[in-house]
Amino acid sequence: MLELFTASEQQAALQKAKILIPTLETKTSDRIEFVKLLRSLFNGVPGLASNQSDAEDASLSFFTNDAETMINDLRLVDEDDEFPPVEEAKAGGGAAGFEDMVDSFKAAALRALNYTSYFEMKRRAGEVGQNGVAPMVNEIAKTPTLNRIHLIGHSFGGRLVASAAAYANTKKLKSMTLLQAAFSHNGFFRESERSFPPGGGQKNRFRAHPHHLFKI
Repeated sequence: MLELFTASEQQAALQKAKILIPTLETKTSDRIEFVKLLRSLFNGVPGLASNQSDAEDASLSFFTNDAETMINDLRLVDEDDEFPPVEEAKAGGGAAGFEDMVDSFKAAALRALNYTSYFEMKRRAGEVGQNGVAPMVNEIAKTPTLNRIHLIGHSFGGRLVASAAAYANTKKLKSMTLLQAAFSHNGFFRESERSFPPGGGQKNRFRAHPHHLFKI
């Protein structure tokens, strides 16, 4: 996390969050503060804490839901589970068992950290696609002998090239191959249902194909 968030205020927030981990199981106030510290990592970052892509990945919920409710939801508690309560397992003198890994506030904190890193990688991929790769594609498209451009991306690289396609202004960009792209297929719904990117960029729309996504 320290390698992802390198600004001094972000590093300070992560260190404060780390200090709170030992008391997350017992102090509600520390759980709430932990969530607030993670959210503070995105202060001043446009888009992430808005209704930009909530239908795709629940980003709005992550940033705006009540902090205590969110950390409780991330515990993944199931009333039908037959694991003994964490407190009982610990009182028995042994390891807390499997439930301690899935049904504890420390486990919830780990999931919150995973979401936090996801949103940062998501932001970076979109930014690089829009501001770096899209202009490069436009320049490459100026080659007279080049008739078609095909983009390929895996994971967050899929998000990156999709962002590049949305903001590139050349008609030579004909298709993309996305391998386990780090975003929902909902991002390719038509504008009446969903647009990508929301409210900006070239008004390209795509239709799903078993192996490719072709511009139409």
